[in-house]
Amino acid sequence: MMRRGFGIAIMTALLALSLPLSAVAGHDGGNDHGHRGGDHGHRGKITICHMPQGTQPVTITISTAAWKAHKAHGDTQGPCSTSQKPPKPAQGTCAFNALTSIYNHGATNTSPLFATGPIHFTWAVATGLVTVPGGSWNELISPTTYFNNITSGSVSGTGAVSLSFVRTVPDSNAFSFSGQLTGTTLTGLMAGNYFTASGTVNCNGTGSDEHDDD
Repeated sequence: MMRRGFGIAIMTALLALSLPLSAVAGHDGGNDHGHRGGDHGHRGKITICHMPQGTQPVTITISTAAWKAHKAHGDTQGPCSTSQKPPKPAQGTCAFNALTSIYNHGATNTSPLFATGPIHFTWAVATGLVTVPGGSWNELISPTTYFNNITSGSVSGTGAVSLSFVRTVPDSNAFSFSGQLTGTTLTGLMAGNYFTASGTVNCNGTGSDEHDDD
């Protein structure tokens, strides 16, 4: 009986020792499950390099659902690097457009009217160079219209304008314009004769506002 009681006591002691180990194992399993759940919660987030217009890039975290919109305006996945710079602004252009013009038969504005017609041309703000193709003057000498295309030219920061024209319809000719763009009015000499046109100047990609006739 003594031996049997001693054996039971030993088994009871061993059982008591095993209980904390089971509790620890169960506790660890709960932590592991919670950790996996935490990972799952972060799967909807990504780190990107956000490129605000004109300022330094910044590393941010966004939802994956927002990535398409960020990618569309130049953001990249992953943190920003020290070599990344803000995107350059779009190349700016300006355009002059006039629905009609006055072309005199002589070098002054008192000379007889010779022709009319719309004129337009576009130039790059950074270089001042007139874009080709991108300009024309449809010279109306009733009842005939002469279609004159701009082949080169420039607009300076002070508004000085030079343009070269050629036409093939209804005949062939080549000539030039030299003058000044002041506000929305172009004046100067077209093939040596006085020329003026009032219209609009519209710019884009430069932050400039649109200017119209008064």
